[in-house]
Amino acid sequence: MFRYETFWRRFWAGVIDSIVFIPMAWLSNWIWGHVHAQPVLATWYIVDSISFFAYSIVLHGLYGQTIGKRLTGVKIELVTMLTNDRRRALHDFIAGSVVMRVQPEAERMAESPASS
Repeated sequence: MFRYETFWRRFWAGVIDSIVFIPMAWLSNWIWGHVHAQPVLATWYIVDSISFFAYSIVLHGLYGQTIGKRLTGVKIELVTMLTNDRRRALHDFIAGSVVMRVQPEAERMAESPASS
């Protein structure tokens, strides 16, 4: 069961994923404060609105992890069983996935032999 106890790791992964978007927030503030062309603002509104969802969907689809999940050692794995002994939320059931604890990237890097 320990492998599926990922609440705090998922929480911190969300914090890290939010930090990833700080430069986007700065850019957004600059654009809304300095750009006055309506087509540019409309385009930016769309890009800004979907960027986090696209980030999450693309990275989960390609790697099973966002940057935050990779750094905290959490990965999404597809499963076919519908049991809740793995602490699966409703969205996990809908997606047919389960969240698992994996070894964080920093620990993997530290354990790998140094290349000469």
